[in-house]
Amino acid sequence: MFKGSENVGPGELDFLIFTNGGNSNGTTNTDRTLYYEVLPKNQLDLGLFLEADRMRGLVITRRTSRTNAKPSKRSGARASTTRLTARPTKGWKS
Repeated sequence: MFKGSENVGPGELDFLIFTNGGNSNGTTNTDRTLYYEVLPKNQLDLGLFLEADRMRGLVITRRTSRTNAKPSKRSGARASTTRLTARPTKGWKS
């Protein structure tokens, strides 16, 4: 999500936010990713455009992997983990 999108090139998102009086940041953990921008209220349309464009071209895939954890006494099944992976696509239209 940091490598650009259909309408905004790599590094351009942060440049647009900064030159319009804002700042942005993000964090990633094992089960979530958080992105945010802070912009002046007169730049709301820019923030909405940038986030919509960033999310518009994502492809979400699901990967499931089993662990070697002991079976649960309740279910008798092994524990599993699920990871969602997002990657941008080029030229995707809704």
